[in-house]
Amino acid sequence: NLLDPKLASQVPYDIVFCRNLVIYFDRPTQQRVFQVLKQLTREDGLLFIGPAEGNLLAGIGMRSIGIAQSFAYR
Repeated sequence: NLLDPKLASQVPYDIVFCRNLVIYFDRPTQQRVFQVLKQLTREDGLLFIGPAEGNLLAGIGMRSIGIAQSFAYR
């Protein structure tokens, strides 16, 4: 469960994949999920998301790594 408080306290990962899931949540839930995913991704790690979800990450300070069609953010 992405919103389980215990999940956000885990040691961060180098790579996190969460593609095409968050688009099905309402905006407040999307923001909460992306905060958790950001916490689960190391500062120098990568978060891979679906193509329709990229614009949602700008609000939490994550940016594309700039590789076309990769949908990878840091």
